[in-house]
Amino acid sequence: MVILIICGVLYQGEIQDDYPLVIFLLIALGFFVYLFVLTIRATSVLLLGDQHSESEKLINFCDTCLLGAQLSSQIVPSVLLEQDSPRGRLQLKRLKGSFFNPPRIVIVLNLQRLLHNNEGEVLLLCSNLNRVLFLLRHINRMQQIDVVFNHLDQLQGYKEFVTQGDSEAEYSAEVSIAQQLSALQNSTKALLTYPPANFMHYLAFTHSIPTVSRIIEKMLNDLLLSDKDAHARVYLRA
Repeated sequence: MVILIICGVLYQGEIQDDYPLVIFLLIALGFFVYLFVLTIRATSVLLLGDQHSESEKLINFCDTCLLGAQLSSQIVPSVLLEQDSPRGRLQLKRLKGSFFNPPRIVIVLNLQRLLHNNEGEVLLLCSNLNRVLFLLRHINRMQQIDVVFNHLDQLQGYKEFVTQGDSEAEYSAEVSIAQQLSALQNSTKALLTYPPANFMHYLAFTHSIPTVSRIIEKMLNDLLLSDKDAHARVYLRA
């Protein structure tokens, strides 16, 4: 449409009187071309996690429910999370993308390791994540940030638990994770489905829900993602 208007103006021989209009239309055309190129070539998802989170698992196993089949994903090197330096800060600012088309940020955390970390280690991880998030986010721009807790397959009974529910469930960061997990419990169905040994594993995970939920909710609170304005989503993965 912009090109047609410009051609019409030129064709009518009125270019001398319409320089401001033509210049404005050319700038608008360049801006729309710029946005189109950003949409096609820009990174859609930035995966952020430490060396224990194994962010590449989400890409290698093609988790289309979370990342999308056609989305361009990029892993932020864990060294940028663990070490602060002027060169690292510059690289993070380059990764943040354009204000007009910012990438979705997906934080990947090893839940099994978090359960065994002491308070100091958890505090250090949250501090590093907040520092990096500050450099990756655009000020005054709504930007989607999701948190994936993986390695849950190492928790006894998790496999039996998710078999009875939705293994691809998406959880809200605004609501108690314990309540959302408890809502997925179906002990009657599990009792009728599993042999005694597997049913006991199922019960073991249901008993660990308060502990698992506590560490998840603590991380969300420390990362300032539990507020309703954050619009964060939580995923649990094996």
